[in-house]
Formats: sequence, C-alpha cells, structure tokens
Amino acid sequence: MFRDPGDRVGHPQQLRDFFYAPCSGIRLDQSFGHGGFYALISPTVAEFFGTKFHGVLLGMVIFSTTIGGALGPFLAGYLFDVTNTYRVVFLTLAGTSLAALMLTATLTPTAHQRGIAQIEQG
Repeated sequence: MFRDPGDRVGHPQQLRDFFYAPCSGIRLDQSFGHGGFYALISPTVAEFFGTKFHGVLLGMVIFSTTIGGALGPFLAGYLFDVTNTYRVVFLTLAGTSLAALMLTATLTPTAHQRGIAQIEQG
C-alpha cells in the first residue's frame, strides 16, 4: 500500500506528507499514519544517508522514537501538573512537530545519490 505511492512521489515527500496530514486534519486514523511512518522510515533513511551504515542509522531513529514515546506521557503529565492545563502540552507538541518538519525539509540526498542523478541526467 505505501510502497507504490512512495515510489511514485519519493519517500521523503511522502514522509513529509505524514507530518502535514495531522496539522491539516486530513488524517483521520492515527494508526494508519503511524504504520505508514514506520513503513517509510527505512527507505527514507537509506535514500538520504546511503546503505553503508543503514542498520546503525535506522536503529538510532527507531530508538529515538521509542525514547520520545516513553518520556512523552511523563513530561506531558508534569507540564499539566505544573500549569493545570493541557494548553502548554499541546503548544509544546505543536512546536516540536513544526521544528521536526522544518529540519526534515532541509535534508538532502547523499553525495552518492546526487552522483547517480547527475550520471542519469547526462
């Protein structure tokens, strides 16, 4: 399901779409988007950083999401206890999501991929 659109528009663009979708209200089912993210992250890491250290880099990405998933509820609870509102929690989440989107938009393919593209263009 995710392979075909990813091959047509490119994995990085499709990954960016998964960041935009929650902000625009398009994605109705969170689990569908979450599964799509994990299906796309491996080819995206390979496309941006090559395959020489793919396992290490993919492990770092997955480990980072695990840490965020583990610490997020505790930090959200702490912020709620301190401020007595979830407004700060949601604003913090929106800010970090926007920062992640901007950082993702600045990524460029590896030198190897750029070299292949130049050879293909002639």
